[in-house]
Amino acid sequence: MSAAEEHRWRSLVFGEAVAAQRSALVLASYPLLLLLVVLAAFVREYFGGSIETLNCWPQTARSTSRPRCSSSSALESSVCCGSGGQGGYNFNLRLPAVEDWVLDSIPYSVKKHVQQAMPGDGGAAGSARWVCAVLSVFPLLAAAAQGRYRAVFSFGDSLVDAGNLVTEGIPDYLATARPPYGQTYFGYPTGRCSDGRLVVDFIAQELGLPLPPPSKAKNASFAQGANFAITGATALDTDFFRKRGLGSTVWNSGSLRTQIQWLRDLKPSLCSSAQGTRCKEFFAECLFVVGEFGGNDYNAPLFAGKDLREAYKLTSHVIRAISDGVEQLIAEGAKDLIVPGVMPSGCFPVYLTMYADPKEGHGSRTGCLKRFNTFSWVHNAMLKRALVKLRAKHPGARIIYGDYFTPIIQFILQPKKFGFYKQPPRACCGAPGRGPYNFNLTAKCGEPGASACADPKTHWSWDGIHLTEAAYLHIARGWLHGPFADQPVVQAS
Repeated sequence: MSAAEEHRWRSLVFGEAVAAQRSALVLASYPLLLLLVVLAAFVREYFGGSIETLNCWPQTARSTSRPRCSSSSALESSVCCGSGGQGGYNFNLRLPAVEDWVLDSIPYSVKKHVQQAMPGDGGAAGSARWVCAVLSVFPLLAAAAQGRYRAVFSFGDSLVDAGNLVTEGIPDYLATARPPYGQTYFGYPTGRCSDGRLVVDFIAQELGLPLPPPSKAKNASFAQGANFAITGATALDTDFFRKRGLGSTVWNSGSLRTQIQWLRDLKPSLCSSAQGTRCKEFFAECLFVVGEFGGNDYNAPLFAGKDLREAYKLTSHVIRAISDGVEQLIAEGAKDLIVPGVMPSGCFPVYLTMYADPKEGHGSRTGCLKRFNTFSWVHNAMLKRALVKLRAKHPGARIIYGDYFTPIIQFILQPKKFGFYKQPPRACCGAPGRGPYNFNLTAKCGEPGASACADPKTHWSWDGIHLTEAAYLHIARGWLHGPFADQPVVQAS
């Protein structure tokens, strides 16, 4: 990587976003810490018991010692799972260092800037503090989520499509609408690109709401939400790709701007009023999930055989389109929005099969393609920076970053913690191909020659491109209650 490229990385990734993210994380931790203290006092005072704590020391920690948290220690004045700090309380408000699982997935020339820009004192312990605390009180947090929102509205691509592509019938080419898709929860294919429910489905259920139906579904009720996402969606409009000679390699069934127009078309059935004020009042009490967007935009040049540098050229356009979409929804009345980043594409069997990078191009511990994970990481850093600006511009809205990147890396490095097999990135549903990834472009899941694993709950990757229901559940809970959001949906109020 040249000096000019390194300078560009540093300016893109680390500007004012670092300070803002540090402040946001510190502020978001206060309610959680206070809740734990109050719960501890309540249990001790009225039940004479204790809150069970978890042995939450992560596998990624390089320390040779592993603290054992007894039930009683959680009720003492020191934090069981923490990282030093002033006094003897084992609590530190400084951001932890970047985890070594992140450093494993990106090139050294970028890695050194990460280490310099985000100093800390125990990244593993810091991450574990969040996971341990949230899991300890999760049943109470789930109960608190009930009734928080009147509806959930979702936008995105195949990661959150609930079946918009099949409301008019199942296209012959669409393998994702055939068995074994949908087998785990529904028992039949629904148009979801998974074995069961998606992130937005779990979010709705945790909030006490029904699964948001596809917005194109006939005779459906949208009073408590709608899912506008559709497989193949992009952040950018189709004309953008046509002008760059990529029209034949992008399958754009509904860009973000198009999906927002679908919402506007639906407004008369949701909240009819002459001035639209009733709609704004309604939307202010709803949760909007805007994405993930970007994956299909970047696939347009990549699947056309172009270099990754061509995908980098799209990042600023994609981020601007996402930002514009968020602002359009805020103008419609949205107050609470989750804006997810992209997944670590270098960890997915489809990319690992398509690109035969040399051994040094793979993470030594994850086995993921470093250059693709780096690309995903840059997109997410740019998106976070854009969200910081949007928050300043729209202080009345709560804009939450939803993290897909971190949990997937954790699924690979700490699989047993989530109930997954310890193995290289491997699709549950697929067919043998190049490498151990169970992915074959000529026999993808739902096509002849492909089959599903015995228990999808043991895998995080469903078909080599999308996730299993089990993986989506962990991510959804992480967005709602932490630690996979910069301000948990239910915690930050």
